[in-house]
Amino acid sequence: MAETAGVPSYASAMKTFLTAVLLVACAAPAFAAMGGPVNANGSLKAGYTVTQRSRGNCFAGSIQSSASNSYRCMIGNNIIDPCYAASKSARVVYCPFPSSPRKVLQISLTGALPAQ
Repeated sequence: MAETAGVPSYASAMKTFLTAVLLVACAAPAFAAMGGPVNANGSLKAGYTVTQRSRGNCFAGSIQSSASNSYRCMIGNNIIDPCYAASKSARVVYCPFPSSPRKVLQISLTGALPAQ
């Protein structure tokens, strides 16, 4: 099945989807062992850069990471997982990008972190 008027074929769409799934699956375990990109004092560990900022909330523990400071968060209707907090009372979380794990999204929380 070939592309038709800019619409990707099923095979092309599946390849893109599976690549994205693989990137997420491969990135998360590395962060689980490290506890994410944050120090206990709430700052980013050396080598990490905030490349985007937004506001949102976290509603559950991460399903991508087993780290105790990892969460599943939302910005609008978009779920971001994993995101990491420096403490249970943190007002921001940091979410690594699967394609560039040293670059993170900083989410300023609109509510408290959920109990885990």
